[in-house]
Amino acid sequence: AVSDGIESLQGFVVGLYSEAFHVLVALINRAVATPANTAASIVVVDMPGFQNPATCGRPSWATLDELWHNYTQERLQMMFHDRTITHLKEKYETEDINLPDLDYLSDISTPQPLVRLIDKQSIARASQADLNQTDKRGLLWLLDEEAIFPGSTDESFVERLLIQYSDRHSEELIKKGPTESHFILQHFQGTNPVLYNSKGWLKSSRESPNAKTSVQLLHESADGNLSGLFLKYRSGVSTTISGSFVGVEGNQSLRRASSIRRAFTSGTAGIKRHSAALQVKFQIDGMIEQLRRTKIKFVHCFLPQHSAGLCDVRSPGSPNGQQEVVTMNIPLIRSQLRGSQLLDAVRLHKIGFPDSLGYSDFWRRFSVLCSGDVPLIKLGEEKAAIQKLLDDLDIEQSSYRLGNTQIFLRSGVMAQFEEERYERLGDKIVSLQAHCRGFLARRNAKKLRSQETRAQWKRL
Repeated sequence: AVSDGIESLQGFVVGLYSEAFHVLVALINRAVATPANTAASIVVVDMPGFQNPATCGRPSWATLDELWHNYTQERLQMMFHDRTITHLKEKYETEDINLPDLDYLSDISTPQPLVRLIDKQSIARASQADLNQTDKRGLLWLLDEEAIFPGSTDESFVERLLIQYSDRHSEELIKKGPTESHFILQHFQGTNPVLYNSKGWLKSSRESPNAKTSVQLLHESADGNLSGLFLKYRSGVSTTISGSFVGVEGNQSLRRASSIRRAFTSGTAGIKRHSAALQVKFQIDGMIEQLRRTKIKFVHCFLPQHSAGLCDVRSPGSPNGQQEVVTMNIPLIRSQLRGSQLLDAVRLHKIGFPDSLGYSDFWRRFSVLCSGDVPLIKLGEEKAAIQKLLDDLDIEQSSYRLGNTQIFLRSGVMAQFEEERYERLGDKIVSLQAHCRGFLARRNAKKLRSQETRAQWKRL
């Protein structure tokens, strides 16, 4: 049939493009990477940003590609939440720091429920209590199952997804759309709902047999340079992430990543390792694992208006040559601030104790601030010595907290200590220089007197 031929040709082209793209990425990463162990490096992750076509004047529904982008943004947002809010809260609890002003942290929402709705892997039932969680699978896993299930349609996929998450706990995460192929996901803690249209999702998730044919043809090419290129950079690689990131090569590196080890070792995931629907999850897992090992810095970009990503934020020039500045959409900016939880992070930084240092490190660095000679203390006595130092410096109790192993400081207090430390060290260095110059001057004077004495004896 003509339709079968067109579909086979499309699968062949998709496989050819995918293979060439992966090799190109591997070549670029190989060129910028270095085999030596560097002391420091920078990894920049620049994503396309959150996609909601309904707010930009485009068709009022989002596609499967836009779901991938939004899922990536949710994963990055969850990492931001864990680093700036959850991690600091857990540190306070571990160090027995009681902060009544931070009780609101328990009420701050997290992107985890929506992320789990998208990528949750089915678990084996261990008891009757978790029976209701046994068959719950994330959107990606459901899409993969429906793609290989005979007789399934895009509408049946949406129906199964809505039935599985029809409990009252999921009402704030997913809703039914206007038609059987539409559904709504409440992204960014419900501040940015997106209407998705699942038409064509199952077809895009199916792995066409002709895609592997294109790969085989590239490997068996009569051109030795072409076949050698694809054999060198794609031999033995079974996932799209291999070669997509600098420093991540082959399945063994992937399996060592703790965030995706369960997915690769579980029985069901082992069969679906080539799944087109799950490749996105594996690739983002690898990216998050790479970022998790770094001292990550987040840069938030906000849209001043809905169409800012599609056109210039300035309107065309007026006849007199002046340009009119388009006003900012204040409700849109507020919604983005709430969804990104940037205000919660700023508030936590302001009323909390963002700077912390171990007692040994703090005493080694700031013991120079002690009045008089620096006392010698034994191991384990740093906390009492630091408390006495803070009392001598007349530091307010509200500016610091002493935990079990660390001292926590308000924002700006560490800079105050550093400034005073530089002044103390400067005074001591000036005193040392004066002592050294005096010693050299006295030794030089003594040498001159000795020479004068010898000269007098010679004259006698």
